[in-house]
Amino acid sequence: MMTSQSAATAAAFAIDGGMIEGNESVVVSVAPGAGYRPGTYAAAEITIHDAPPNPEIAALPFREPFEDLSLGALDGQNGWQAVNAVVQDTDAHGGAQACSLTSRTARISHKFVGGETNVWTELWIKPVFATNHTVMADPPAGSSFAFYVYTNGLVTAFDGTNRTQLVHDALTEGEWERFAVHGDYVAKQWDLHLNGERIAADLGFYDTNAVFCTEFGIRGAADDTAAVVDDIRIWTPLPAIGTVFCGR
Repeated sequence: MMTSQSAATAAAFAIDGGMIEGNESVVVSVAPGAGYRPGTYAAAEITIHDAPPNPEIAALPFREPFEDLSLGALDGQNGWQAVNAVVQDTDAHGGAQACSLTSRTARISHKFVGGETNVWTELWIKPVFATNHTVMADPPAGSSFAFYVYTNGLVTAFDGTNRTQLVHDALTEGEWERFAVHGDYVAKQWDLHLNGERIAADLGFYDTNAVFCTEFGIRGAADDTAAVVDDIRIWTPLPAIGTVFCGR
């Protein structure tokens, strides 16, 4: 199961003295001075965020291709917390390495500096299909989104606390699939995309107390079949840009 937590988790397939400290930030205000002339610049605010207080908490954007990690246990590498998960070089989507979750109790998670409320999460995965809805435990408290693939090849997503089977072409177990999630922590809604096609929109957050993205995770596989994940990306959209023509 894949989930994202705010304090979000994904489906297995399952600042004193001018220094910035902790999880604080500094807002620098820039205002026109005595020499200000119209058309030069206006007042502005620049927010400077601190660096993560420890290496296990990353700032967004974040990307994990697994290429620079050592083969073997994922736990402790690049801030990942993991159980029954290994970096391997026998089955990968893009590069030479990927991560395999090797049992039904396997899980991986990564924490992030909080504060972002408009977040995209994307990954490639070979999900292990759930054979029974009852074996898929509810997401952890604080989760914004969660979903998994059922035995019929269709995605089951949490719309609020309700499990909802989505409509799309059925997946084939053992094949690479690309999932992308857009989480809106203001509206408390999320969208799900599968291989470039949106298959769900405006689903409700599992936990409406989620206020921003602080964690991503995947849990579950099968004791005889690994779930393989590669090229995880979590980012916030850039501000809209464009060209404006004007005259006076």
